[in-house]
Amino acid sequence: MNDHLSVRLSEPMARHTAWRTGGTVDAWVVAHGVDAVDRMVADCAKAKWQWRPVGACTRTVWGERAPHGVVVRLGVGFQGVERIDDGGVWRVGAAVPMPALATTVASAGFGGADRFVDAIGTVGASLALDDGWDAHVIDVDFLARGKRRTGTLAEARSSRVVLGARLRWNRETTDRATARLRAAWAKALPGRWVSAPAKRSVRTVVRQTTLERVRLRAAAIPPEAPEMLVNLGGATPADLQLLHKSVIERVARLRGLDLSPHIRFT
Repeated sequence: MNDHLSVRLSEPMARHTAWRTGGTVDAWVVAHGVDAVDRMVADCAKAKWQWRPVGACTRTVWGERAPHGVVVRLGVGFQGVERIDDGGVWRVGAAVPMPALATTVASAGFGGADRFVDAIGTVGASLALDDGWDAHVIDVDFLARGKRRTGTLAEARSSRVVLGARLRWNRETTDRATARLRAAWAKALPGRWVSAPAKRSVRTVVRQTTLERVRLRAAAIPPEAPEMLVNLGGATPADLQLLHKSVIERVARLRGLDLSPHIRFT
């Protein structure tokens, strides 16, 4: 670690992605604090290097041909969850896993975060991509044109990097908040790669279509969690994409249901 920046040159993205795919990037950088982000941006601008932010890499299957330049992930300095006041205002770092946020908030006797227990990846990714945040966001810290700014959720979504946010949750008794969280967990499907139409369970739909044991070379749908797509070891991005496409098409043909993808392929 150097000045709160961890840097690896010629780094395979497969070491850092959920599906263990991805070619070699020029540099893999983890920025452990806001000063480190500033330094990374300045260094890349000086060297005329392109850079690209990533979260937990749970929403993208990376291809064998990695982009040139620098890939950046936010580190430990962006993993804080802090209650600011008794009115339900919290400051949350962008690198906090969504299930961890929901558990921390409920344990303190606040509700609302339970709706996000099965959101994929980090707070930053969910703020940038998921619905349902408007009622909870006070403001968002983000990076725009190389400068740190604080603004609305809409402004943050048009930027390149979400750094954190001030969020408001509803005050409840601890028992009620934790009960709501347990109920949400009972219905949640963390790691799901598709969504089913309203009032349909992805797990049930896939099982009813007898797809939970389908395997394409080293890419598979596990019988215990058929809402997931798994690399058993050695699956290529093309294998995962073909299995992904085949399942969606089979469900549409046999069940007449349209599954909405939660992941994309580069």
